[in-house]
Amino acid sequence: MPGGIYIGTGLQDRLGNIAQNSQLLAAALKAAGVNVTEHNVDGVHTWHVWRPLLNFYLQNLAFRTTTTGVGGNAEPAGKSDKVTLTATATWTA
Repeated sequence: MPGGIYIGTGLQDRLGNIAQNSQLLAAALKAAGVNVTEHNVDGVHTWHVWRPLLNFYLQNLAFRTTTTGVGGNAEPAGKSDKVTLTATATWTA
């Protein structure tokens, strides 16, 4: 399933080294354990690249169904009047 960060570019885009830099960034994030969705297409810095990247994003990431939940637990913190609160969030695609 797609990750939490989306990176996409035209593979021949040399404007500011966008193609090379975005691929290096994606690799570094993945190496650091970040869940990354990478989608690159052939082309340069034009609408012909932007449109399929947007299409992929909208169909695969932006409008997918998810389920979230939040739970909590409060327990006394020792012999004081303080409380330890533990919250848990869950997310499924």
